[in-house]
Formats: sequence, structure tokens, C-alpha cells
Amino acid sequence: PNMITLKRPDASPGFPSRPRYQGRRSPPNHLIILCALGAASFLSTIVVLFHHHMVDIPQVHLLSFPSFGTVGEKRKIRQRRRWMRTDYPRTAWIDGGIFLTVEELAGRSSENGRVGSSGRTVNLDDEDHWRQHKMTSRDAYRGSADLFEEDGCVGMKLWQYGMKVNCNDVHIYDFPSLEIEFIADGYWRDVWSAPSLDLARKAKRVVLKSIRYEHDYEERNYERHRRDAVAMERLSASPHVVDIYGFCGNSGLSEYGTEGDLRRKTMKRRGKSNFSGAQMLRWCLEVASGIADAHTFDGKRATLAHTDITPSQFIFFDGKLKLNDFNRCRFLRWNNTSNKECGYEVGNNPGTFRSPEEYRYDVQSEA
Repeated sequence: PNMITLKRPDASPGFPSRPRYQGRRSPPNHLIILCALGAASFLSTIVVLFHHHMVDIPQVHLLSFPSFGTVGEKRKIRQRRRWMRTDYPRTAWIDGGIFLTVEELAGRSSENGRVGSSGRTVNLDDEDHWRQHKMTSRDAYRGSADLFEEDGCVGMKLWQYGMKVNCNDVHIYDFPSLEIEFIADGYWRDVWSAPSLDLARKAKRVVLKSIRYEHDYEERNYERHRRDAVAMERLSASPHVVDIYGFCGNSGLSEYGTEGDLRRKTMKRRGKSNFSGAQMLRWCLEVASGIADAHTFDGKRATLAHTDITPSQFIFFDGKLKLNDFNRCRFLRWNNTSNKECGYEVGNNPGTFRSPEEYRYDVQSEA
């Protein structure tokens, strides 16, 4: 029978035949490169794991390497992971301390979230539509205040749990007014110069602080500014601490200094000082006096720590320095079981004036 023979194209006439490999065929170059990259990646992973195991790592890495944390850190990791799996309702701050979800707030009345018989309102218009949605787990974690009582630690004094609000003294100021002037801004709040409306007060101007636009009205910010106001109120008797006149939510009224702060006065010309030794020694004494008053106003045992001592926190008033800005302060706690003072943690320590243990994010004490 007739048979048809099929030939490969490279074996057909006109095509040169392929040379056959003699012996074992060598691997392609791209395979060698992939193997080398894989080995390098494996070795780098081993180095990173060894580094995190041997070096005291900050808390931010513990989610990736939980087995290297302490018992307390592991518990916080479990809490954070639980938060990250949950959506939380966005809350509104009403009547100086009542938290309502936006859904509850909008359900009480159709008139822009009018609340009960108090007459307080929260606008839920189109511009704030994002507030009507549930917070993500990341918002809830970042916006929640740190736990004060935990692991057997409780506040040393009753005043650490409260606050004295006088909102009328703050709300009386009209921001569009030409009499209110912008002075400066910190990380959390803008600073304004406003006329003093208290006739019994000698000063003609006061400082009005309001939260900056980029920050949210959340539990964490309310708590930091509550601590700021309470600390300054407790230190009202100290001549080395700025006086506070009013507080409401994230805003506050305080003493106005026209001479700037210690940082601007001393660091304008680096290496060129026109100040006498006696003058600088007097400033050192005033700085130390302000810190000492913050540590001893409640007796021999400190009940708060400022945690943000920098030259810019000392303001000149009639040539004398006063300590200012307690919104990073921590109220100290006591463990009744171990009969020891509890440490505290600050989650963010930027800047150039901090101690090594702050940059390591260690548990700190007032000392």
C-alpha cells in the first residue's frame, strides 16, 4: 500500500538540519537567574528574622513577627487583629461626653440630627456625608483613646478621670471677626490671638486654640485635649506654667505671651550668643522650676508626665519662662497588686529632643 511520509519543517528541503546536542544539555540562562534570585530572597528573609529576633523591635513590626513580642505585646496584637476584622459605627460627641452613633443621631430627628430636648445639633449635610458611613477598622483603631485602666493599673487621683468644661467662654468668640488673628500652628491645633472678654482679667489678649482642619473630631483627640486642659487646671497655682482660662472639646483659652518661645529666642543664630551667663542660668532655673512643679504639685509622688519637653514649649511672659502645651502628657497610674507605679507608652515619638528610650518605644516612667 502507498504510505504518506510527514516531515518536520526543519527537516524539509531548504531548511538546515538542527545540530543535535552531544551529551547532557546545559540549563538556560534565565533559569539560573531565577534560582539565584530565589536563593538571595531566602537568605534576606533569614537575616531579617534573625535581626528582629535579636534586636529590641518597635511595636509596629509585631504584627509581622508576633512570636518575638512580650506577653503584653501579644495581647495587644490579638486586640488589634480583632479590631481589624470589625467595622465600627462612626460616633458624634454630644453634650460634653455622650457618644452617639451617627445612625442613632440621624434617627432621633430629621432636622440635621437634632438631639433630644437639649437643642444641641450636629450637621449631617452633604459636605459631611463621609461621617454618615461606618468607620473602617483602621479608623476605629487609630481614633480610639488608649486604655487608662488595664493590667491592674488605675489612676492615682480622682481628678485624672474628670474635666471642667466652660464652653460658653470659648463659643463667645466669632472666628470671622477681624479682632481674631492667626499666630502659629502646632501639630494638633491652630493658635489664634483674641481679645480678652473678661473685664477682671488684666491681659488684653488671650490665646485661642482650635483643632486643625486636617484632624478628625474623634475620641483620641478629645482625650488628648482633655488631658491638656486638666493638667493646666491642676497647675494653675504654679507661676512657672501657662494659665488656662477656658476649655471645650478640642478648643481652649489660655494666657497670651508676646515675646515668643525659648527656641526662637536662643536658636536664631547658632554659635552666636548675645546672652550673658547669668541670663542663661536664670532661664535654666525657670525651665527646671516648671518641670519640677509639674512633677510635685500633687505631693512627693508625680501624678503626670509632660512627655514633650522641648525649647518651644517654654513661652516668655514679661521676661519669664512658663511651661506650656500638655496635650502629649500622660496621667500616671498605680498597680495596687504589686504596689508599684505603672509605666506608660507614647505611640509616636518624632523630633530631635527625645531620650533614647523614647526612640526605642520602651515603657517609660516620669523619671
